[in-house]
Amino acid sequence: MFLQSGKYYHIYNHANGFEKIFRNESNCHFFLEKYTFHLSVFIDTYAYCLMSNHFHFLIRVKSREEILSGLKKILDVGEFSTPPASQTLPKFQTSVKSLQPEELREKQIVQIPDFFQAAKMSASSRFKAYEKITKKYLTLIEILKSAKSSSEADAFIEHWISRQFGDLFSSYTQAFNKQNNRMGGLFIKNFQRKDVTSDEYLRTLVVYIHNNPVHHGFVNKPEEWLFSSYSEILNGRTQFIDLISVLRWFENPENFIVCHRNTPDIADYSLE
Repeated sequence: MFLQSGKYYHIYNHANGFEKIFRNESNCHFFLEKYTFHLSVFIDTYAYCLMSNHFHFLIRVKSREEILSGLKKILDVGEFSTPPASQTLPKFQTSVKSLQPEELREKQIVQIPDFFQAAKMSASSRFKAYEKITKKYLTLIEILKSAKSSSEADAFIEHWISRQFGDLFSSYTQAFNKQNNRMGGLFIKNFQRKDVTSDEYLRTLVVYIHNNPVHHGFVNKPEEWLFSSYSEILNGRTQFIDLISVLRWFENPENFIVCHRNTPDIADYSLE
């Protein structure tokens, strides 16, 4: 299930059983926030659609260089912040010493960067996420500095990305279960992915994903569905969609609209 750098993928998953993954608008907003937090460093996103019991994303896994640059950016020092008490804190402070400015090292304060401060989670959860990503980043740096082959670094990143998806589904499920007084898994264990192997398939997937609510009979036009990237791309208001690339694939907004008038038949690739 590992996702390789530089490749495009159609990512999708269903509810585990006949339940709804998204019961209201706040669930959708929360899932997209978690998606951005866990995956924006590792992937580019071109289209998405959240349905009540499944979802679709069209993504590209970033190159190793792009991922390293993104990791360095989110691990930059931000505002002063003293983390909550933790038995593992002294060891962690030592491990991140190279990432902290000298004045903070002297004061024995770990400074949590803005990316983590802005995350909508508890202070302890933000610190744990920062600690986890920092440790993995330092491990990756050590792999790259050693005499080991570059393929080992790529394998490490591929496994890391897979775990980020797992963390996304796990954190969402925990919050969903707490909100709805339920227990157990919410998603099918292994999320599905299909390689995107041609430009034609790339454009077809964008149209298919946006027309998924039309295909299932929930709306008559893709712009009527609230939780997809269709309107975001046309309105130019999006936080994580690479709308410039998408519109370039369709040449212009007018052709983008024309191509969405019918749902394409991609039975060989879709998850019904």
